[in-house]
Amino acid sequence: HSNLKLASGIAPTARMLELGIRVGIGTDGSASNNRLDLLQEARTAALLAKGSSGRAETWPAAKVLQAMTLDAATALGLEDRVGSIEPGKRADLVAIDLSAPELQPVFEPLAQLIHAAGREHVRHVWVDGKPVVQKRQLASEGARQGLSEVVGRTSVWHNRLGEILSG
Repeated sequence: HSNLKLASGIAPTARMLELGIRVGIGTDGSASNNRLDLLQEARTAALLAKGSSGRAETWPAAKVLQAMTLDAATALGLEDRVGSIEPGKRADLVAIDLSAPELQPVFEPLAQLIHAAGREHVRHVWVDGKPVVQKRQLASEGARQGLSEVVGRTSVWHNRLGEILSG
């Protein structure tokens, strides 16, 4: 999305995949990607690859999921710690609820995850095995305070930038 938003081009993903190049999917900072929704990024990347190649079978959902997880971790040199569920690796996990009315019917859960679900369907999040989000709510008082602090700091910087730019 950030490349589209900033009009900086479209990666030739279908060709890269044909050449055996490992492709990872991630999100940028909020300055160039307002939603920070990895599922939306994956969907957009998959659709652009399919559309540019003219082949619906380009980049199937299982490979897109791999690009979001292990391939992204490998691109960052972190594949020994994250990117797959294995003994000895960090348990960074999400539980996504596919029961929402807008996601029905679910014929292929993985395809539905990639092509229909979004961050609003994330129900639980664990980082290094510790619950961070439970039932779509921050799981600890510390996390809630941290979010409140970030929002407060953002407001301060927003106001300062406004003052600088206005005069």
